[in-house]
Amino acid sequence: MKPTRTEDLRQEKTFTILNLFMERGEWTRRELQDATRISYGTIAIVLGGLKRAGIIELESLDESNGGRRAGRYRLVARYGLFAQIEVRTEGFAWSVRDISGSELAGGEISDDEERSINVCLETTVTTIMEIIERTGGDDESTDRKKLLGIGVSLPGHYQHKSDLVLVPSTPRIGEIRVMATIRRHFAGPVSVESDVNAAALYDLERVIGVRAVNGTILYLTVTSDGVGSTLLLDGGIHYGANGHAGEVHMLPVRTANGYSTLGEVIDPDVSVLRVGGAIGREPSFHQFREMISTGHSATEALYPDIVEAFTQAVFLLDNVLDPDCIVIAGVYCRYGPRLARDVARGLAGTAVAMEKVPVLQSDGSDGLVRAGLWRLQARDWARSVRL
Repeated sequence: MKPTRTEDLRQEKTFTILNLFMERGEWTRRELQDATRISYGTIAIVLGGLKRAGIIELESLDESNGGRRAGRYRLVARYGLFAQIEVRTEGFAWSVRDISGSELAGGEISDDEERSINVCLETTVTTIMEIIERTGGDDESTDRKKLLGIGVSLPGHYQHKSDLVLVPSTPRIGEIRVMATIRRHFAGPVSVESDVNAAALYDLERVIGVRAVNGTILYLTVTSDGVGSTLLLDGGIHYGANGHAGEVHMLPVRTANGYSTLGEVIDPDVSVLRVGGAIGREPSFHQFREMISTGHSATEALYPDIVEAFTQAVFLLDNVLDPDCIVIAGVYCRYGPRLARDVARGLAGTAVAMEKVPVLQSDGSDGLVRAGLWRLQARDWARSVRL
């Protein structure tokens, strides 16, 4: 067993303090000590190092009560930038954020099936790089243009070693080569995560107000790409032995015609086919979403089956995993937050086993995945900071 080195302890404390600055931009030494229980002297050393590195700055001195005035330090949010790319069935959504998480730019690039999907991804990357070059205004400091990393989310399981997407939501997404494409334009850190894992971290910490630091939290979401889940253990994502824990599409559910799988009932491609059979023509995916938005009778007819299947799956997962909390998020194409609400209502009438398990709801609003990518990127970067 390797002995713990002083520099390793210092780095861990730097990571802890820097994370707090990214959660809340301003702190005094005393506030940091109360929040972390790190010694006052060590905090002073870390703050000095972060200040010399240009990551924080002394913003003001608090009013004195007769003693020495406390210095209030502020994160220099534009020290560096992070870029996020969310891969969706219909294209790519992207954003550029500073280290505080504030979005500076963003947009969407539609998938063009006339071209390779990797060409579309490359267009997204070059768009981001052009934005990075323009960021910073008249300030000539290179720090304000520094791209600290690119994060990518995928509706599928990404295998880093082979640069392949396994179990993709569509065959076309399975053709993406993330690293090979991005490396043509960027040599820095690239992180790849499932869309559900990324959304879960941000949703729990910032939107719902649950800090997933203790216990087990089951987070389930349905998006335009299908259904997925994340299991968080004491604040960290549980990836499993092969890295794809949370794939719930194969869970068995009971339907009017016997038994099927959750994926077969909820999968958007299957739903499009069912709607096509009802109206006599198969709508495009965009038309399918518009039909949901306008409350078309054919898409509304699908809704009870989707709610029932999802409710059964959550009940099964609860009995197997026995989590401390369940969070349901979902806009499923455009059914909206009512899906999470109606599933939670269905669970409330199930069995005694669910009585003590809080079921929280989130609308799974647009932007959660990219914000979650920033959170993962910021954590990785904070852990790499050497003073």
